[in-house]
Amino acid sequence: MAFLGAKFNPNQVEPSQSLEPVPAGEYKLALSQSEIVETKNRDGKYLKCEFVILEGAHKGRKVWANFNCWNKNQVAVEIAWRQLGDLCRACGFYRDLEDSSALHNIPFAAKLSIKKSEGYRDQNEISEYIAKPGPGGQAAPGVTTSPASSPTQAAQPQAAAGGGVPPWLQNA
Repeated sequence: MAFLGAKFNPNQVEPSQSLEPVPAGEYKLALSQSEIVETKNRDGKYLKCEFVILEGAHKGRKVWANFNCWNKNQVAVEIAWRQLGDLCRACGFYRDLEDSSALHNIPFAAKLSIKKSEGYRDQNEISEYIAKPGPGGQAAPGVTTSPASSPTQAAQPQAAAGGGVPPWLQNA
């Protein structure tokens, strides 16, 4: 027997969400959390990001992505910076980025796919960040930026209203 320390009423908690991936397609997302994490073998770091689906039947579901920005494999690093640039453009963020939290709570569109891995459960991955128009209304796809050089005009990140509660969680 294990005493819980208090009475627990299962009717007072939300049921767990399905662990099955959402169907592949285009979704409106926002970056809800991000942090720099050391790799398992401690020879690099990556930006670990959690995204939340903002609309539709799967509102509130989460998707994760890692950007392998600091790694001894230079190809992995180049891919990570390219993908991070794609995320910035999808958020309409066209200036230097110093802290990933500047991208938090900004709605953007992305295409999700389903990744199949032998020995693991199917999971969603972001296959494309859909860029918003860049400075001056120019189409952003095809813009090449690197961590050291990027356009300087920017859309300001949207502040979360309601005392720090992201807009998609208000009145939910």
